Amino acid sequence: MRHRTLNDEALSYYHKHTAEIEIIRHDRSIEPIVFPVPQLCEFLTNEKKQKVFITCEQDQQGSKVKDFFEQFSEIFEELK
Repeated sequence: MRHRTLNDEALSYYHKHTAEIEIIRHDRSIEPIVFPVPQLCEFLTNEKKQKVFITCEQDQQGSKVKDFFEQFSEIFEELK
């Protein structure tokens, strides 16, 4: 019983502190990328998260990352 609780706690921590994206490789295969979410991101408001989601380019390959990083300074200022 205790082993299950520790597993649940570990999975809960992992889920809360990581995120995942999928990238399409040149051979058209999809690769999941799991990465840690910086603790600072916990302070982003839901409004800011929604704004970034809505305003970032999402239809052209290669434009998503560029567009996100163009908004990064504004996001970082909010976190200060």
